[in-house]
Amino acid sequence: VHVDALHASVEAAARLAACPPADELRLEVHLVSPLHFVSGTTQAEFAARLTPGRDGVHVQCGLCNATITPDKWGQWPAADDFFAALLQNARLHPEQCSQGMRVAIYQMTPLPAVTLRPPITPRVNKPK
Repeated sequence: VHVDALHASVEAAARLAACPPADELRLEVHLVSPLHFVSGTTQAEFAARLTPGRDGVHVQCGLCNATITPDKWGQWPAADDFFAALLQNARLHPEQCSQGMRVAIYQMTPLPAVTLRPPITPRVNKPK
């Protein structure tokens, strides 16, 4: 991964999205691991495969899908509560777990944060 190119690309997008334009932006980028699909048919089976504090989880069933990133474990420290929140975000009922639902886990690795400041432009003296 070319971190400098990634930062430059994200910086450009962040500056375009900043409304109103920000004097300073803090850029935090996380690399997401490939998805690892896990098997199960019940909420309890899926929750048992999660590692609290480490795993992010993505769920898909038909057109419904949602993800909760690993940094959100503090909101739901128990794996079954974390998974229940994921299903709620996807608008899925726990009984739908056996009906073609796909669950994947992933991890996130942070890159060093960068604070971006606007470029310094020289002041031009106005004629009197």
